[in-house]
Amino acid sequence: MQSQSARTQLQITQSVRMRRWYIAITMLLYMCGIFFVALATYRELVLGDHTFVVLAILVVLLVILCLVHAILTLRRNLRFVQAYAQQEHETHLLGVLLNQLADILECEHLRVQATRTLISTLGYDVATLFLLEQAAGTSQPLLVNVASSTTEAESWRFWGANELTAICLSGQETTLNWSKRHIGEIAEFDFWWQRQQGSIISFFPLIYHGRKIGALGVARHTQEGLNASDISLLRLYAEQLAALLEHAHLYEESREREAFSHAIANIATRLNAATIEPVELSQLICEEGGHALKADYTILYLPDEQDENLQPLTHWSRDMDQRESYIHWPAISLDEPDGQAFYDLQPRLLTLNGTKPLSSSETTHMIGSLIEGDNTWNVRHGPTLRETLWQCGGRSAILTPMMSEGDPIALLIFVREQTARHDWRAFSVFDLPHAQDFGEQAAVAFTNARLYEQLRTAHRRLQELDQMKDQFMGTASHELRTPLTAVQGYIELLSQYDDILPSDERRDFLEKARRGCDELAMLLSNVMDASRLERDVAVRAALLKPVSLKETIENVVLMIEPNLTKERRTLQVEVAEDLSVRADPMRLRQVLMNICANALKYSKPQTPLAIIASAQQEPASMVTIRVKDQGKGIAPEDQERIFQRFFRLEVDVNSPVRGSGLGLYISKRLIEAMGGKIWIESRGIEGEGSTFAIQLPMAG
Repeated sequence: MQSQSARTQLQITQSVRMRRWYIAITMLLYMCGIFFVALATYRELVLGDHTFVVLAILVVLLVILCLVHAILTLRRNLRFVQAYAQQEHETHLLGVLLNQLADILECEHLRVQATRTLISTLGYDVATLFLLEQAAGTSQPLLVNVASSTTEAESWRFWGANELTAICLSGQETTLNWSKRHIGEIAEFDFWWQRQQGSIISFFPLIYHGRKIGALGVARHTQEGLNASDISLLRLYAEQLAALLEHAHLYEESREREAFSHAIANIATRLNAATIEPVELSQLICEEGGHALKADYTILYLPDEQDENLQPLTHWSRDMDQRESYIHWPAISLDEPDGQAFYDLQPRLLTLNGTKPLSSSETTHMIGSLIEGDNTWNVRHGPTLRETLWQCGGRSAILTPMMSEGDPIALLIFVREQTARHDWRAFSVFDLPHAQDFGEQAAVAFTNARLYEQLRTAHRRLQELDQMKDQFMGTASHELRTPLTAVQGYIELLSQYDDILPSDERRDFLEKARRGCDELAMLLSNVMDASRLERDVAVRAALLKPVSLKETIENVVLMIEPNLTKERRTLQVEVAEDLSVRADPMRLRQVLMNICANALKYSKPQTPLAIIASAQQEPASMVTIRVKDQGKGIAPEDQERIFQRFFRLEVDVNSPVRGSGLGLYISKRLIEAMGGKIWIESRGIEGEGSTFAIQLPMAG
């Protein structure tokens, strides 16, 4: 830079020297002419010819005029040479400035470098850049970048009317004494200016094709203003900088469209990925949506089973390591204004007004308050969505409904922070079409994933049912064959030895044959009950009536008493005399018989059994019947499955204990039809056994 200035000064010096030689030669010629005219005049005066004197005087005047013209021409040419040298110097400086910016395509980097270049190359002490951002409302955001020779570069974003925005919108060159200005709506910039110890700042408009996009400001610590050369160079720089900023903005827009298209393509490819889980896809939707719309947070909400609230399914944040599991996104009531966005056909823009830009440290503090605060937030007592966004530093959000065949299925929320750690503007109406396009594509992928999950679950269930039916057929054939063989054996004995058998032994054979027939009848009854329960609930409201629990249990005890005696068991029965339930007496007896039969089958002989009934008034008047054994117990992971049709534990399938896998299924359906519930209490430890609990409404 200094060598180029020296070359320019050398060119000016050489030009001045050439002009001096030109003047000397011209003066010598004119002096010769004057001397000749003087000699001629003297001669004529001596001879007395006055006519020639007049001509000589005219010649002298002409020579003088030529000399004056030559001097004026020389001065003008000298000014032209100086102006040309100055223009060449400015062009060179402008080239140096622009060469430092030409290869920068990122807007943020370009803005920072545009201010730093003015300080490092032109020697200004302060350089500022103000850019007007596009916005949908009347409050136009202003992005401010500042740099100085003594402090680090900083940036802010201001909303609303202020003096800097007015300067940008005026489109005029302005010089202000900023030190006399009172701190106002742009306090961050005012405090920064006070630290620079400057006073006079000059602004140059940034205009691109007639559109005002901002202003460029420079200042020195001294009180002197800008000279004509400085002003000329800054005008040219502002003109070229406006074009570079606009081109960088267009480049970033194209990159955003490319990123959006890439995100849409990623979601679309999942349409053919039939193995993806809905939860995995929901995480992908949040992540790709966050990248596509440059969001800091993305949250996917689904309606609950009652369709009263929207519950967060999954979320994504740009700083997942710091925030992944700490921010408790609240449920949204569908009656709230924000919840109504779930039913909208188009995305809704949510703006949190009245906030100022927060620094990264302030945002971290906000998030920390969420992490360390009360974790008992819920729909009734916790913060609303807007309050949570506020505490997370959110400036704006887009609520995007996801629709499937015209019905809402989810709500996707994109959030941008209000911090100045990046140059992203707040969401505006210009972002709504992108949000809608992404929401539509995500809805298709999410619906397909849910349908596939339902089909896969149904297919797996059918496979399990098919396997259990095969198991049931094998078990049922064994169950039918065993009592049938016993009945046939006793009948054949009676037919062959009826004449010689004692009457007591004959009655014993007939009793055993009758028990075998009863067992066959119960097995067939269970199969028919299971078939009816699949079509309809087998208990009608008209059949429900007050039933004495003590009487019902005594009937069941009478039925299992032969087995108790044979296996030398003790039975503990604790039932109050006046305890009654509202139930179908026949079905209640059937359920208790099934439970007691299982207790006998799956516990060792000589181990005790217990039937205990108790009443509780809170929260409702209910009676709980517990049947306890000391068998092998049932592991917690199998306790839900044992109430399914045809299900038998693996250890029971290969054991000599017979069973159809229908008794507990029938019992559960019957108890639920009578307004009660049934469950099992067991730790799966052999010897501790199991406790089957039946809860029914108390008879009033």
